[in-house]
Amino acid sequence: MFIIGCNDTADYSVIADTGIYKLSGGDGMKTVLIVDDNRDVLELTAYMLEDAGYEVVAADGSEQAMQVASVRPDIGVVVTDLNLKRGMSGIEMGKAMHQEGLRCPMIVMSGASEP
Repeated sequence: MFIIGCNDTADYSVIADTGIYKLSGGDGMKTVLIVDDNRDVLELTAYMLEDAGYEVVAADGSEQAMQVASVRPDIGVVVTDLNLKRGMSGIEMGKAMHQEGLRCPMIVMSGASEP
């Protein structure tokens, strides 16, 4: 898992010595944009984050995620699959979002055995 990008108000702190990071936006943002083309992964991740108290916005690909990001300035973090089947990869999408002005951390993950 990679964490790339960061807005100026985000605060990352490691919980004890566990290597687990806690994100708390300086402006209180708790909206997560999840991007995955696997519907089961998308729904399970959304459920877990909602259960943890986050507002979740889900997109099934990079094109839909770009559209969402353009109209949702409250996004505090993007969680995306690395290997999206249609359109841009997760990293390419993150770079494009950054170029369009989105300033938030991005977590890029993959369940594939080879990236």
